[in-house]
Amino acid sequence: MPFPFAHPAAVLPLRRFCPRLLSFPALVAGSLCPDLGYAFRWLELDKLAHGFLGSFVFCLPVGLLVLHLFVRSRVWLVRRLPYSSQAVLWPLCGLRLGSPGGVLFSLLVGAWTHLLLDSFTNQRGEAAVFFDVLQLAIGSVAGHEVRICHCLWYGLSFAGVAWLLLTYEKWMVRSSTGAVWRPVRRDVANVLLLAGLVVPMGALHHLTHGSTGALLVAGLSVGWGWAVVTTLRGVLAGAREKGRWEPGDGDEPVPDEGVRHPWFVRKACWVPTRRCWIVLVLSLFGGSVLVLRSMGRFLAVTEPVAAEVLVVEGWIPDYAMPGVMAEFQRGGYRLLVASGGEASEWWSVERYKTWAEITVATLVAMGFDTNRIVAAPPDRGAVRDRTYSSGLAVKHWLQGASNTVHGVNVYSFGAHARRSRLLFRKAIGASIRVGIIAHPDETYDSSEWWANADGFTETLCEGLAYLYARVLFEPGPEDHKVN
Repeated sequence: MPFPFAHPAAVLPLRRFCPRLLSFPALVAGSLCPDLGYAFRWLELDKLAHGFLGSFVFCLPVGLLVLHLFVRSRVWLVRRLPYSSQAVLWPLCGLRLGSPGGVLFSLLVGAWTHLLLDSFTNQRGEAAVFFDVLQLAIGSVAGHEVRICHCLWYGLSFAGVAWLLLTYEKWMVRSSTGAVWRPVRRDVANVLLLAGLVVPMGALHHLTHGSTGALLVAGLSVGWGWAVVTTLRGVLAGAREKGRWEPGDGDEPVPDEGVRHPWFVRKACWVPTRRCWIVLVLSLFGGSVLVLRSMGRFLAVTEPVAAEVLVVEGWIPDYAMPGVMAEFQRGGYRLLVASGGEASEWWSVERYKTWAEITVATLVAMGFDTNRIVAAPPDRGAVRDRTYSSGLAVKHWLQGASNTVHGVNVYSFGAHARRSRLLFRKAIGASIRVGIIAHPDETYDSSEWWANADGFTETLCEGLAYLYARVLFEPGPEDHKVN
């Protein structure tokens, strides 16, 4: 999850619907409620609070309690703020939260924005599991693996806190006199510094465990909150001292009343500056380079699971067969299942017509135990979606096996591995764990695939095929034909 106090930034775009349809205090309370479950971790309420069901059974009642405490204590809190802040916040103390239905719906919407962000930034989140690129490891720090979803955590935390602080400063200055806040470089630098402090605080939270780490993070959080309050007071005082109050100067230009159109209306908008375009282009270029450099390792994934059966894709080259036998011995598997459909005429012989049968014959000739290997080819009429058809054939064989199987590892080859795992998971289902082992392609170096013609063609084609399988693939009726 991003930094807890960054979550309210996700509901800022919904202010335009408040208070007519939504309640802004309820949106903010809802965006923070799932993290309150960590106060009851001993009851495992943190897991409940971060689920869709928990948004109803935990976030709604807890959010109503938070709003009740807020309404009861807001006058007491405002009276203890500096006079400049009291003048701005006092008129808000008499406002109603909104209709009961609007408050309840706002709490749910706020909680859902929290869950949506967490699904991308949590390593076990739904979006992070669905989009495999978020699981890509880009390095390690103090023995902890750093993944793309972790970097997204820090990026969203920094951006959310910075946006909240800038929005609050702008609103506070405008509410005091109705003037426009003209930020200077020092104000922006202070905001970016405060937002940047979230990064080391988050790193300390992730790298330390136990009561000592928790107390240290709590102390830093209190100091960070004091720095935020001090900075906001300084911005308000500095605006008065330096004469950056310009009453009557609106944010938007007055529209030209002489130009009217029945279908269009003129609106002012922000456009990127030259500096912004340079940053965007460099960021896009750097991100593209990072993705391309890691694409080979991303596709040739090796993530085995605890399994009783080793599945070998029969089309892999002969020089990978010793690796198959070594993996079978190392993993302590009960059985090896060879998959693969019809072989090309050049490879097939009169006795063996499928890759599964050819692989069994090859391994047996190398000394593999005939009692611990079987062939599970798909129907010979299955000519499309061959990997998925092979997965269905393995699934049906497992369903007919005498012993219960809880996990299988698929032995694949090179950049095809990630697509193989995806399609085998789709075919076999969630009841059986599916791992993957990629035998390295000896014709090129996967870490520098672009330097070799075969590697360039193979990696780009497999990348597009994986994208198709992830987004567009839908099994047809003919894919369910299995021997």
